[in-house]
Amino acid sequence: MLKNRFNADFINAFVISTVEVLEANANIKAKRGELRLKSSFINNQEVGIFASIHGDVEGIVVYTMTNSTAKLLSSLMLLEIPVEELDEMAKSALIEIFIMTMDKAHKKLLKTGFNCKITSPNFITNDNYEILSYVDSAISMPLIFQSGHIEMSFGLLKKYEQ
Repeated sequence: MLKNRFNADFINAFVISTVEVLEANANIKAKRGELRLKSSFINNQEVGIFASIHGDVEGIVVYTMTNSTAKLLSSLMLLEIPVEELDEMAKSALIEIFIMTMDKAHKKLLKTGFNCKITSPNFITNDNYEILSYVDSAISMPLIFQSGHIEMSFGLLKKYEQ
């Protein structure tokens, strides 16, 4: 049976997993911001990572951040090698953070009764957000840390009945 809304267990699986992965792998202590409703995924962030969710819930999770935050996270994942630009190695390091996050979140979701699969994370920039136009509704929460923030957004995919 398809659940047509996100609940606290679903969102918390991603929030808790993200906070744990950032602390364990990048030594970043992130704090939750305020949860809010969004009308779209269009925003002023320059970099994003997204993954699709299929199963009991059909949706998407998107992490957006500034270029400087993306470079910082990449640098921390690369053992503090300075990252001047988001080249393939930096993007790979950034995506690795979210591969670990998706894996942890998936395990938490299964434990709370959500049967789903999560695709591998993909890198996007603000010039290709149109990939997210199939989202019906969205919830957003910033994760704030000393040197930046990441905005997490969750969107339900539109259903087209036949």
